[in-house]
Amino acid sequence: KKFIDEVLAPLPYRPYCSDDLAEGLRIRSLQTAKSSRYLQINPPTQQHYLVFDVDRQGAAFAWEDCHVAPPNYAAINPENGHAHLVYKLAEPVVTNEHGRLAPLRYLAAVERGYRIELGADAGYSGLITRNPYKTLTLCIHKHEYDLSELSEWLKRDLGEYADKEKSVAGLGRNVTLFDT
Repeated sequence: KKFIDEVLAPLPYRPYCSDDLAEGLRIRSLQTAKSSRYLQINPPTQQHYLVFDVDRQGAAFAWEDCHVAPPNYAAINPENGHAHLVYKLAEPVVTNEHGRLAPLRYLAAVERGYRIELGADAGYSGLITRNPYKTLTLCIHKHEYDLSELSEWLKRDLGEYADKEKSVAGLGRNVTLFDT
């Protein structure tokens, strides 16, 4: 628990959470949200964490299979071995209208590269994640990544991932919407 407290700082004061996604999300106090199965870890106007939904057996080790940077932790679904891989950023990226477009585009490009390399779900929005306080969690390290450090782990230039992606997803979907 101490490891997760250190990695997941800061958390939103009143995050979305849920015990059953079919029943929808609710905004609750942080203390209440920490006891739910699913939890919002990024605040509404900033991105502190990159979260990837890897839907295959042994997903907690997908980063090893494709030789990218290790996540800070993997929140594992004990029923099927699927996992959410979470990377903490050293500097958050502002995602609202007050943020600069260049860092947002860079974040979207890095996210796209990792999503493709990890084979993560392109339809996953990253709004909420499996709660590491309430599920099987593989704690890996506390290091916070710069976006440039994460991009160095990728096998291709960031632009090549944009060419490789068939549909725009994740944070890139928001950047594309803004551009159009």
